[in-house]
Amino acid sequence: MNIDEKSSNSVSRRKVAYLLRPPEKRHRFGINSLVIPSKAESEGGQAVALYSGGRDGTIRGWNKKGENLINLEEHVDWVNDLLYLPSGVLVSCSSDTTVKVWDMKDMLFMSEDFIIPRSSSNTFAEHTDYVKALTAVDGRSGIVASGSLDGKIIVWDLEKGEYQAVLGKGLQENTSIYCLASGGKSFGSEETSDQFLLPPEGSIIAAGSSDRVISLWDTRTKTRAVKLRGHRDIIRCLAMNEEGTILLSGSSDGSTRVWDLRNLRCMLSFDVHIDSVWTLAVSKKFDWFLSGGRDGAVWKTELNTGESVLLIPAVEDEAKYNHVLRVCMTPDEKGLWTSSLSSNIKYWESDKYFSDIHNQNSKDVSIQTRTSPSTLRSLLSTSTTDDPVFKEPSLLIRGEPGIVAKTVLNNRRHVLTCDSEGKVQLWDVSRGRLLKDFDNNRKMEEIQQELDEMVVVPTWFHLVTRLGSLMVVLDPTVCFSAEVYASDAGLNVDSDEVKVNIGEHVLRGLFKRWHERYSKLLSSPTTYHSETNQSNSTSLSSSEANNDHSTSLPPYEFPEDIPIIIIEEGTTRPLLRKLLKDFDGTEASYLPDWVLKCVRDGEPSSSREIPKISFYLKPMEGSGFPALVQSKLTAPRILRAKKLATYVANNIRTELERLKSSSRGGKLPFEFSPHSELEIVCRNQVVPPQMSLIAIRRFIWKSPEDLELFYRRKEEPGKKVGTK
Repeated sequence: MNIDEKSSNSVSRRKVAYLLRPPEKRHRFGINSLVIPSKAESEGGQAVALYSGGRDGTIRGWNKKGENLINLEEHVDWVNDLLYLPSGVLVSCSSDTTVKVWDMKDMLFMSEDFIIPRSSSNTFAEHTDYVKALTAVDGRSGIVASGSLDGKIIVWDLEKGEYQAVLGKGLQENTSIYCLASGGKSFGSEETSDQFLLPPEGSIIAAGSSDRVISLWDTRTKTRAVKLRGHRDIIRCLAMNEEGTILLSGSSDGSTRVWDLRNLRCMLSFDVHIDSVWTLAVSKKFDWFLSGGRDGAVWKTELNTGESVLLIPAVEDEAKYNHVLRVCMTPDEKGLWTSSLSSNIKYWESDKYFSDIHNQNSKDVSIQTRTSPSTLRSLLSTSTTDDPVFKEPSLLIRGEPGIVAKTVLNNRRHVLTCDSEGKVQLWDVSRGRLLKDFDNNRKMEEIQQELDEMVVVPTWFHLVTRLGSLMVVLDPTVCFSAEVYASDAGLNVDSDEVKVNIGEHVLRGLFKRWHERYSKLLSSPTTYHSETNQSNSTSLSSSEANNDHSTSLPPYEFPEDIPIIIIEEGTTRPLLRKLLKDFDGTEASYLPDWVLKCVRDGEPSSSREIPKISFYLKPMEGSGFPALVQSKLTAPRILRAKKLATYVANNIRTELERLKSSSRGGKLPFEFSPHSELEIVCRNQVVPPQMSLIAIRRFIWKSPEDLELFYRRKEEPGKKVGTK
């Protein structure tokens, strides 16, 4: 067992994140990829009919009834593409810059009521930017390629677990790969054009990129053989026949082009879509294809005649989600799955083969190269759009709403979120729990005004909602900034003078289980406890000392099914992703050194000095109190108003006694009990005793000038501030 305790510069730059999302059986947000297994996978009598990869970072498997069977949750960013090989291997690529390999035939087992995988069998992390596309160079031999926004195409040997080649190094700077296709195992025969000659053992990889060019790569020589030009915008999707002689391309310019790879020319151009073409699905004979895109429609187009028929006018009812991200056709070519910007997956089934579906208005809307987009769109709006093949899906797999808006409350522990269905929820990120659901008719801004307190707590985390859920990210630059009173951190304490560092307390809660098991592995079990920080606040004067005291507080408790993620700073690549309950003590080599120092070594963060604030403290006019010897002071910004009142009382007591003894009859104009009758005033407003200096500045003073505070006796009921 290897327990690596060494730290390095790279380790110190790692970040910690945790995802506030319980185990789910549905996607959140858009679904980027759909793939049908080449052979039925069965486990416990359930057959997987479809895999989906979503923008929630998950891969999910479904049966024909739309029931969730499998959940693969190792990616920590969008899953952009899926590839299923004849060997039963599923390959995924993600915006977290990794390519993962899942051996589905070996890794499935039953747990409760659905199948859960143990883990991926391999992870490749050679890309430096979002990995957008996959293609099978030789699926039977386990040779696949991945394309990334870093401009590289990497060819992988899955059996050996290593890369064979890196293509694209010579691409123009800032050129990004968006899609891939491959074919042409026999492309090298005598019929091949002399312009593009490949060895018989070679194959072609076509790459669509942001520079509006389709590049054809020779996997044998690892060089770019030719460029295909013609599209006017980003190439979004590609499809190639098995022989490597015909290529289809879809672009953000709204067109789909057919390329003859023998003669390296564009044969046809179709403009059936009124916006970007994002996905293609081609028939087995490569004689017709389905296309979908940003306009939300799915079309079938014949390659031989150029005729097109509208299959689906809109995959989603709501316009904001009506964008087709992926079309996946069933092997019998009688049904198709679609995904969109919503979290839903839909299945559309015909009573006849798609090849037998013909456009009744083909004479009116036959799509030829010479047809202009403006003329075509006019035809589409008045003819075939009124009579699509599919009006309703045969099956709907409904997803979960994703978080679309968030706001952090002033206490820096509670967060309000609003999801895509308008539901507002309140979360406690310091404990990783959902606190409350609000009625759908309530606005987040209204609830925030109702809940927010007049407190100022430094930011100790960052929030990411890219996956449709709250991800809390901790890094050493801000994690230990929130030194507050324990009562302000939501902790039950006997004394309201005890201070705690929220970030430190969260870390000890997240890694409590790890620390316990780590200690056992070292054969020297220790009892886990949390060291409560001593305050770094200095007294206002040498005679005024805080009554803070050390205490032992239990760490925040987190749900056991929260995923914890270790990320290399400057990247989105996960080094480790585990549920809190699965930490077994062997993960020390993955943890940042700043986490180890806090959790394992028990080093408090209180060595960091709490920021201070300058202010003036004067007697209120007409109060009868003398001025302090020094009216301009500096104190920790978290110091409360009641501490200022105590400070004033202690410092003016001697002066009051002197005034009392020198006055006639030995009496003051008023009776004074320092601890019960003094209050602090700012801008003619009585400051609540628990309010801190920084909160007074933020919510009452509201000026960049030095803060001015006044002290006086507590106001009698019904008496205005400043009156005698």
